[in-house]
Amino acid sequence: MSLLKRRSISYQDVWGAGGDWKELRLSSTEAALGVSAVLAAVDLIASRVQMMEWAEVELGADGLDRRLPAGPFMQAPSAVYSPDEWVYQGVASFLLFGRLVGQVTSRLRNGWPATVEWLNPDHVTYQTVGGRRQWFHKGAPVDSDDLIMRRWAPMIPGDLAGVAPVKKLHVDIQRALKASLFERDFFDANGLPLAVLRNEEQNIDEKTAAAVAGRYDEVRRSRGRRALVLGKQWSLTPMKASPSESGIDATEERIATKVANVYHVPPEWVGGKTGGSLTYNSPEQYARQLDSMALQPVYTMFERLISSTCLPPPRRLRFDPETILRADPKTAAEIDERLIRTGMATADERRRARGLSPLPSGGDRVLWPPYSTSLPREGGTP
Repeated sequence: MSLLKRRSISYQDVWGAGGDWKELRLSSTEAALGVSAVLAAVDLIASRVQMMEWAEVELGADGLDRRLPAGPFMQAPSAVYSPDEWVYQGVASFLLFGRLVGQVTSRLRNGWPATVEWLNPDHVTYQTVGGRRQWFHKGAPVDSDDLIMRRWAPMIPGDLAGVAPVKKLHVDIQRALKASLFERDFFDANGLPLAVLRNEEQNIDEKTAAAVAGRYDEVRRSRGRRALVLGKQWSLTPMKASPSESGIDATEERIATKVANVYHVPPEWVGGKTGGSLTYNSPEQYARQLDSMALQPVYTMFERLISSTCLPPPRRLRFDPETILRADPKTAAEIDERLIRTGMATADERRRARGLSPLPSGGDRVLWPPYSTSLPREGGTP
């Protein structure tokens, strides 16, 4: 008689808190962050946007952005978090929930926001009454004028929530968490797998079956420190092999690749695998691809949201991705030389970009005509 004991998996098994896993739905943010690929992809994007230098700018008379000193809002946008933590949290919310929802908690004398705190988007709901939309946070009414919101690509007409990446990855998150549970159980049992206990000689009653199954479970819980003792009529056949033999590693790699595709990051950076290619990508090329495909849509969204809702015109927020996309020293020197020799920048401008002080003299002059061997002297003679 085979003794196949089915184990129930609960939320308690994963996070150490009460509640049923089925009620949690596995697609919640807390569950999704238990998948290393999701955590890595979100942190990869949010941390790099956080690291970027930013500035408040306005359009000058020459049609170019002119950098301004930071106003009171961007100096301290939150009463709880520092500006870089505030940026990180906002970006992470957008990536996980597909929504960024903030509540204005104080205002300046001119009526513009002084502080904005990000809310958990799952706690923000609405009702349409008399053709007007009423918003609620944890069931309490919220003035719509105090809410700022941005959605991730509302693809479906009439959809006010937008696309939540975590919920669209529901099935893959479920598979990844179950794979992690299998690995945990395997190592907790010191490599003793689930097994079939069979009596070749006679049928057995339910009481005997429960006693034998309990004995094997006790051995697994002791992590192999106790021996399993069976009579000569019993045989044991393992049901599952190790996680690697069961294809767990391949499953996690496939899921990580799917997560990378959703967030547009290199799969290798989150535990996935890129398909075969004859094209070689250097670290600098990877960084550029990361900026154009994963970072730029996010920080552009953040720039436009804050510029339109939190800064008085003509002020705008602008991130500078070049501050984190630094080239290697040799390439950086070649770029500086070309910019100077083609008249696109002065020596002092490039030195300032590298954190160096200006030259004693002549560093603020443009080299012209392009690729001249030296700067022209006074009067125009070389």
